[in-house]
Amino acid sequence: CALPIYNAPMQRSAAFMNRAHTFVYRSTCMHFFRRLLFSYVTPLIRVGRTRTLMADDMPKLDPDLAPRSVEQAFAGIHTESTLRFIISSFLAAGASARLSLALDIVRLLPVLAGPLLLRDLLRLVNSIHAHPEHTQSAVLCALTLSAVVIADGVLIQHYYFNALKTWGRITNGLNMRVFRVALRLKRESQMSMHTGDVVNHMAGDCEGMAEASFFVPEIIQSCIQDRKSTRLNSSHANIS
Repeated sequence: CALPIYNAPMQRSAAFMNRAHTFVYRSTCMHFFRRLLFSYVTPLIRVGRTRTLMADDMPKLDPDLAPRSVEQAFAGIHTESTLRFIISSFLAAGASARLSLALDIVRLLPVLAGPLLLRDLLRLVNSIHAHPEHTQSAVLCALTLSAVVIADGVLIQHYYFNALKTWGRITNGLNMRVFRVALRLKRESQMSMHTGDVVNHMAGDCEGMAEASFFVPEIIQSCIQDRKSTRLNSSHANIS
């Protein structure tokens, strides 16, 4: 007779734990999809549609974009040669640079698969009249092509997000380095380097070097894409 008395609290505890796990799982999924689809900026877009955005409406600055967070990484980059300077600046940006490069390379999968799927879809659609059994294959091919296009759209948005973040980190890191060097100049050097020169380096040259956040991944991705496209074309030419 005493068993139900002891089982009731255990059942309530198990039910509470199940609800807690469900809540955590749903919260994790919602957070993942919000980050995946950038839906966390929706409230800011709604405000911008009704009135002019003010500084107080802006979200807090990402800690990764704070100049002090990249100052140490850019303090020791090599500047002896142009190529080494570019590569060192790109790598010093950290995780965002590596992620933008990885995303740009991963994008090759939908970029190369899209034309092949479109070719197969057109062949299946043209054959449906003579072979109605190809309808299901055509629908599946169309759905796959749609999924590939959607995946490419999501990937390219995350690529640009991380590339722009890398641009900001490179700009901030180089600006801090120029600023620290300017503080260490002796009086004789200060007489030959005016404040306008320092501002010009910080405003123009550092931003120009920050363009490495875009052209470094694009060059690597283009080389891989050209090679893979050439192989695909030659293989299909041999098959045909």
